[in-house]
Formats: sequence, C-alpha cells, structure tokens
Amino acid sequence: MSRDIKFRAWHKEQGMTKTPVLKRNDFSGEVHCEGHTKAGEPFLLPLMQYTGMKDRKGNDIYEGDIIECDDEYCPWWIVFWSDLNGGWYIECGDDSLQLVETACYDVVVGNIHENPELLQNKAS
Repeated sequence: MSRDIKFRAWHKEQGMTKTPVLKRNDFSGEVHCEGHTKAGEPFLLPLMQYTGMKDRKGNDIYEGDIIECDDEYCPWWIVFWSDLNGGWYIECGDDSLQLVETACYDVVVGNIHENPELLQNKAS
C-alpha cells in the first residue's frame, strides 16, 4: 500500500500553496520551501506536511490544521507532528494531546496561519 507524501507552504502575503518548491539542505538534510522577495532576497516558508488522513468531508488533514470536533471539553484541536512520540497528534488549548488516529477529527475548519482568530475563539 502506498501513501501520499504531500506538503503545502504558507506565505503571509500570497496565502497557501499546495505545490511548494521543496529544497533539501545538503548539510543538515532538512527540507524547506524557499521563496524570494521582489528584491530577490531568499526566505524560508513554513511547511505543513499531509498526515495521510482526511476529515469526514474528505478534506486532507495537514500539520497546522485546526479541526472542529464534537467535544464539549475542547471543540478545537491543532494538528502537529511530535518528534518525541514519533507520530501525528492533535492538541487542545490546555496542552492535552491525543494521537490523531484515535482522535475525533470531524471537520478541518482552517489552519494556524490563515485562521489564527479560531484559536482566540477556542481559548475563550
């Protein structure tokens, strides 16, 4: 069975791109997305990796996505990769964690870059 390995990148002026140009640092092995200002200066863009899972509407779930869940304790969760635990997790505002595979992930409603206001609403 194969799995999709996809990334998207965030640029605060240009928005989200689903087809970033990825570069690998030959010294560290890290992968990043490189952009350039109008003046030609390079800068790095935040990358978000596809988790391999979809929400109930069939939308891909990426790192940094905000997921609405039918949970009265914490209705908003943020998807992230845990190097410590070696897997995809979701985090509630009170720092509680759940493994993505065992979590409730109803609908992707945004992401931490385009919709930071959802996180403010979550905390209140």
